[in-house]
Amino acid sequence: MRKWIREHPTRAAVLVFLAVWLLMMGVNVAVHRRLDDALFNSTFYALFMAGGMYLQQKRMRKTGAKLAADGKLLLWIRYPDSRPGSLSSIWNMVVTTAGPGETVFQPAVYDTAEPSGRPVKLRVLELAAQRRETTGQDRKYITDRSVLAVMAATDKGRLEIAGTPENLDLLSAAIASAARSNESDAA
Repeated sequence: MRKWIREHPTRAAVLVFLAVWLLMMGVNVAVHRRLDDALFNSTFYALFMAGGMYLQQKRMRKTGAKLAADGKLLLWIRYPDSRPGSLSSIWNMVVTTAGPGETVFQPAVYDTAEPSGRPVKLRVLELAAQRRETTGQDRKYITDRSVLAVMAATDKGRLEIAGTPENLDLLSAAIASAARSNESDAA
């Protein structure tokens, strides 16, 4: 289902719009509203929901394009080996720059992806091959449902990285090319 939604976002949005409209129409008719009131309320509520979805997707596309132009990625990180209750369950939004030898994770402000705080420089040794879907607990911090998570081994311990499949592929490619260049330098 998620794969189909990623491949057909417009159709999925139209289906959500229709489902919300039908649900609201049913609720309005069930509470004995007049038909014209039910039509107006259902249409207004569904348009409001569709507008919110559209603006969120537009913001994410705009932010992604801006970061891609600068060679950066929008990801989320967390430290699973931290003490329970500290940073083990909190996902931090970061703007990532994968360079030769090290990856810079710059904390970001949520709406604008502007830098906020001290960047963390880590040497990512490898990314696990298996990716997992984010769960409801993760969605307290990550609202995008197309995000996948992967474990990474770094020079300072384990790190969990989440991002869209495209961003994780780009990060993986950058890490692999850095590893190849390190091997050729050593030879």
